[in-house]
Amino acid sequence: MTRSIAARARAAGLIAATAAAAVVGGLVPATGASAAAAPACVAPSSLAPDDGPAGIAPERKDLAVTWAGVSGAPSYDLQFSPNQDYTSNLTLAASTVGTRFVPPLLALPHGAYFWRVRVSGATCWSDEKGTSAEFTRGWRTAPELTSPVGTTVTSSDVRFSWKPVDEASSYLLQVDGNACVTQATTFTPYDVPVALAGKVDAERLTANPACTIGPLGAGAHSWRVFPLDDTGVKTDGAAYVEALLGPAGRPDTPGAQDTAFGPSIVRAEFGAASPLASFTVVAAPAATASTIQVSSGTVADDGSLTGDCSTPATPCASTPTLSWNPVARAAAYRVSVATDASFTHTVRAYDTAYTSLTPREQLLDSQSGGAYWVQVCTDTGVCSPTTPSSVFRKRAVPANPLTPAAGATVTTPSVTLAWADERHATSATHEAAQYEVQIATNCSYTAVADDEVTDATEVTPGRLLLANGSYYWRVRELDASGSPGPWSEGNRDTPVCGPAPRTFTVAVPAATAPPGSPAGTTQPGSGTASAGKPVTVDTTSRSVGKRGSWRSRRAVGSLGGSVLVANGTAGERLSYAFFGRAVAVGYCTGPMDGSFALVVDGRVRTAISARARFTRCGKNAYTVNLPSGQHTVEVRALGRPRTTRNQLAIDYIRYV
Repeated sequence: MTRSIAARARAAGLIAATAAAAVVGGLVPATGASAAAAPACVAPSSLAPDDGPAGIAPERKDLAVTWAGVSGAPSYDLQFSPNQDYTSNLTLAASTVGTRFVPPLLALPHGAYFWRVRVSGATCWSDEKGTSAEFTRGWRTAPELTSPVGTTVTSSDVRFSWKPVDEASSYLLQVDGNACVTQATTFTPYDVPVALAGKVDAERLTANPACTIGPLGAGAHSWRVFPLDDTGVKTDGAAYVEALLGPAGRPDTPGAQDTAFGPSIVRAEFGAASPLASFTVVAAPAATASTIQVSSGTVADDGSLTGDCSTPATPCASTPTLSWNPVARAAAYRVSVATDASFTHTVRAYDTAYTSLTPREQLLDSQSGGAYWVQVCTDTGVCSPTTPSSVFRKRAVPANPLTPAAGATVTTPSVTLAWADERHATSATHEAAQYEVQIATNCSYTAVADDEVTDATEVTPGRLLLANGSYYWRVRELDASGSPGPWSEGNRDTPVCGPAPRTFTVAVPAATAPPGSPAGTTQPGSGTASAGKPVTVDTTSRSVGKRGSWRSRRAVGSLGGSVLVANGTAGERLSYAFFGRAVAVGYCTGPMDGSFALVVDGRVRTAISARARFTRCGKNAYTVNLPSGQHTVEVRALGRPRTTRNQLAIDYIRYV
């Protein structure tokens, strides 16, 4: 069970939610003749979860809040507070177009919360209409250690194992005063710097300085495990572990941590620590074997190796544990993993003083019935022979799509796709960290309309408004090393249609065009979409109203090769009038980009921070579903004083 290499979606969600708090709070009011009257005071109802007060309510780690929608509501605002003082003690504010919201990681630290929701722009909240709700955020689940616990082990065969924890993405293992982070629930120390003779290549060694657990000498030792849910910030340094542990050398209490690490942020949430377990290491009997025999399998609760991953009929669902017999006069071993029997394509190499090894990262599925070949060499030059037992096969279980149901018809141009949550499965059959979702217009997926990566279990592609017609969709898991699992539909190796491709149909009702504007026509400064067919407006077009320093600039990845750029000072804005049912605004992100408010019909729908470490165009958009009719969309710069990093780069406006 694994976790993400980078949680871009969560990080972006937290920034956007924080910015939204400022806008929803009134820093950018809707003013002028374009401001629409506030909708009637009808508040959402049936809020969930509503667990009751702290101490009585169950603790929730990952949660989604839901509510009964209001007919005709284009979007909703949410607020979370520890004491119902939403004015001066607001923990999180956000906006969404649906009736379900998943708070970003670390947006709500552990504790009790009240929450409420309203129709965007309405004058009353759900709690003002008698519908309030509360829940408690927490994660106090501790791992159950299985081996070694109160036992004696030999110095050549030290192997730690514990049971998976629900909702853990990885684990922080502490042995005596040292620590390692691993994605597996089995651990054997490796990365031993030794000089090995024989058929080895030192450059292929995969070292990990972040792991400081080395060979354990004879005597008493203690160990424990913390479950960990992090954003997958990857680094090759012991400072990563130090940042997670903090100055006290351990997470003081279960809960969230937000620690600066170089140019990145280590966003991590710890569960409760396991009880401290002790064991004793004794010297191993002198080895007498002169040859090496390798096997692979999974680790049982008692620490023994079970199963066999070497045959095509019994592939392992996750990267297995490798084991071999001790060899006479060997002080250390190098384990090489390759995709061919001649070891010309070595993918991993490890050094260890022990006779078993569980890689801390996950390996790709073995492709098209192939296998991984394993060779173990000693520091004296003895290497294992190439035999059928020295291979293993890995094939993860496909992801499980849920909605839209197969063959379903949706009547909105923005579609929410959802699938089963395998990130937090308590078995080794899944190792999801993130998910990749594809929408295509053919079942072989050679015509992909959208490709999204997320660490949530649902996605509404913000940059995509789908035209009426039939679509195919599929999802696959990505482990914490970025390695993909099998697609839920179709084959990832060759463009062949699966036996039962999952489809849905978009059927957006035709919008009734206003008098004098027949469907399918456009006018300066306004547009009308044909039924079910999205219309894309290049923001450099004269039909887009502009105020401020807007100018055209070439941009790789943008819709037409160029974007509209402004300094981002307060008062600069773009506007466009159209007739339709939904609108999406595409924008670029980068280190010099600032924030802007997206305003529809005079009401602020959300605030977006476009700040990012790297410049990227063509992947970012925000969609608003609307009642059929005449609308105006605006992009308003939220300039910040005394800073030059405010620029905006708007790519397109798309409506249907």
